[in-house]
Amino acid sequence: MVLAIALIVPALTTAQATPRIPAGPAAAGPANTSSDTVIDAPAARLAAGEHHGIRTWTHDKASKATKGAVAHDEVRQSPFYSVRVAPASAPEQTQDSFTYLSVPRNGEGKKGYSAEDGADFAASTDATMSWSTFEYSPEVKEVFVYVTLLNGKAIDDPSQVTVRPTSVEKKNIKVEAIEDGGRTAKILVPYSSDGYRLSVEFSTQAVSTYADKNGALSQDGEGTDSKTFLEAEPRNAMLLFAQPQAPQDTVPDAGAPEVLNVRPGDISNLDAVAGADSSKRTLFFGPGVYSMGSAHLPQLPSNISRVYLAPGAFVKGGFHFADNKNTTEFQVTGYGVLSGEEYAYEADTLDGFRSFLDPKHPEYRDTKKKNKADCHSDCAKPLRFSSSSGTAQHLTLQGVTVKEPPFHSFVVYGDESTFRMDVSNYQQVGAWYWQTDGLEMYSNPKEERSTLKNSFFHANDDVFKLYHSNVDLTNNVVWKNQNGPVFQWGWKPRNVDKVNVTGTDIIHSRMFSRDVAQNTCVFNSAKHWDPKMASRTDLADPSTTVSNLTFTDTRVEGSVNCAIRVYALSNTENITINGLSLDGWNGQNTNLTQSRIELLTNSAGQRVRFGSADGVTKGLTLRRYQVGQGGGATGAKPTSYTNVTIGNNEWQSDKPGRLNFDADLWGRWTATEQ
Repeated sequence: MVLAIALIVPALTTAQATPRIPAGPAAAGPANTSSDTVIDAPAARLAAGEHHGIRTWTHDKASKATKGAVAHDEVRQSPFYSVRVAPASAPEQTQDSFTYLSVPRNGEGKKGYSAEDGADFAASTDATMSWSTFEYSPEVKEVFVYVTLLNGKAIDDPSQVTVRPTSVEKKNIKVEAIEDGGRTAKILVPYSSDGYRLSVEFSTQAVSTYADKNGALSQDGEGTDSKTFLEAEPRNAMLLFAQPQAPQDTVPDAGAPEVLNVRPGDISNLDAVAGADSSKRTLFFGPGVYSMGSAHLPQLPSNISRVYLAPGAFVKGGFHFADNKNTTEFQVTGYGVLSGEEYAYEADTLDGFRSFLDPKHPEYRDTKKKNKADCHSDCAKPLRFSSSSGTAQHLTLQGVTVKEPPFHSFVVYGDESTFRMDVSNYQQVGAWYWQTDGLEMYSNPKEERSTLKNSFFHANDDVFKLYHSNVDLTNNVVWKNQNGPVFQWGWKPRNVDKVNVTGTDIIHSRMFSRDVAQNTCVFNSAKHWDPKMASRTDLADPSTTVSNLTFTDTRVEGSVNCAIRVYALSNTENITINGLSLDGWNGQNTNLTQSRIELLTNSAGQRVRFGSADGVTKGLTLRRYQVGQGGGATGAKPTSYTNVTIGNNEWQSDKPGRLNFDADLWGRWTATEQ
């Protein structure tokens, strides 16, 4: 997402504005009313804890309510699923693993506003997202994970449970048996030093999403208007995060003199407590529940550069790190949870945490109307850093799960060119609102490359923001909501070079628009965040260049709206997509699912360059591009795949490849089998 964004509407075109929910009973869709099929969680042999090289945890105070906020000292627990884990060598030695729950808007509805916020459809259909996290050691070799559907229809056979990404079948992850009367899937998960990010999907939980001719969404084709199939996914999602043991250098010593042990409970005075002793460098959150409240987010003092969330720590709030040129290393680590659930959407930290969508929210900070309120600068965010000018700084972000971000989950302000980051085993869940982007990968060209690996993103905006050079992304899983693309390198002219992305699984996608939107598809460079500016074609800067972006093995399961949409604001060369597999297109018409490339000009009419005129340097190279047949718009698994190449003519706009690039770009792009 671009840095300067609209205060009221998200960065999308008018035609992409939130799906309108039809009036009347059909709007809600089939409710979660399976009381006649509710069962108790099967008992584990062992309590949560550390047993046989497996570590799980639980919470003493938990609520299974799906409506309304839970108490400040409570954690929302899934009423739909339970999880147990055991070594495969001793499958009877099961231990409980706490199963968390996320619901749209924290179950509270809109706080002080009635405008659309991106969560309307999810809230109206009672969508939820459950997840469970556990640690395991190499000595275990493999575990059985028992996932029990507590509320819903039973199944008969392992084939009725899908584990996504389905590519993990190659890692020998499989459903071995169905137990407990058709309610428990027994899943074999081998050890991996990378961990796994899995979606466990019971066929009886699957619902399909459709759009009518006006763009209103519904589930399972309700209503009388003709419907267009968009995608299918579980109404109640269930995620597993199988994590390797945390690296030793990410776990601080709780007894070290520079460590401040934070007590569970009300931590609305955390900034004062953290600043009371300038010798403290680390905030240590042990197991327990912590709440900053809905109207506080600490501005951490400059002595704090490290936050650790232990397994079982659940912190409601966020952390804004201070600008400090003496700090060269930041760390936010641990398998705990950082939740934005208590904040309103677009909560303004300078106006009592009132939502920017609140009709009473002031447009300006001053009476002379010179200082306009800016959500990007001032809205509450789970993680915010300030990078000191000219100081090389590095962030390690490891293990943390961010739940229900109320806006962007992660930002860096200041000198972006000196901030480098390494991110691993990071999760974002419950991203119901608009503008809940994934991560912008900052980098320092004078230092080592920045990395993002082994992470999971549920996102309702740009997932991976590739605005900086020298970045590697590896082995990440995406669950994509409607707004924004998966990969974004546009919004303004940039110099970006040497970005490598390998092994991306998009396991669900609800991306769609009612016209040929500029900020959507798997790969995207958008024109401008302001819809009034997005219609212009003179926003480019031919003195800038985006080059050497390589995407290897990108897989989209289910249906998707489009593959590539590039509105080039900079010279573009050597964009390589090597291995792109799409199960199929959604049910929208061909015009809306086509890939497009358009070159923009500057104000003087000078157009940016795409590859070289002689075709020696390509703007775009597609290799191993395939599109499924018999799936996509039907919601079924493809029966076969069509390889898309220049030579076989399957690339054309009315063929499976659906490439509709400007005619004068012929020779500056190619599609080959290898």
